[in-house]
Amino acid sequence: MGQFIADAVKGPLDVQFNVGIRKGIRLHRLIDEFTDSHPVVLDLRAKYRGELGLYSSVVIDMIFDFWLAHEFQKHTQGQLIDFAEQAMTTLTHYEDQFPQRMHRFFQFMKQEKWLLAYGEKEGMSEVIFQMSKRYPRAEALAVVAKDFQRFAEMGKSHFEDYWPLLNSYVEIQRSGIAE
Repeated sequence: MGQFIADAVKGPLDVQFNVGIRKGIRLHRLIDEFTDSHPVVLDLRAKYRGELGLYSSVVIDMIFDFWLAHEFQKHTQGQLIDFAEQAMTTLTHYEDQFPQRMHRFFQFMKQEKWLLAYGEKEGMSEVIFQMSKRYPRAEALAVVAKDFQRFAEMGKSHFEDYWPLLNSYVEIQRSGIAE
């Protein structure tokens, strides 16, 4: 749950969240730092930057999410539908603890079954298109939504290189995150 709300929680963590949620937020922040500075990601960002500008990082996150969901069993030894059901059950249980701005987003995410949509090119394209309507000067996201296949293929080898490195990093960090 902490990883889901992490982007909406700013500043230092206090006792408003339980230990598990705080650890999830901290892990999410560590993953963001690792990802934003990793050479594989920086290489892909350079390829996207000319066309996407500041939205290149957002698109990389979405492309990596797509490849993880699209090939979920290959990368996790589980089924995407089982993960999505478990995640939605967990998130629904903690919904009363979401930061205010997450409530509407979560309802839309549930209604549109985004976790499952992430694994389909058409679904991810629609998610990105919806994002393009919500953010200012997000024309670059509309471009990605229209030509998702091209951007996804450009990012696939980067995801394949990055995923095992991220998994190793997360395993190391998970055991050392302070309460």
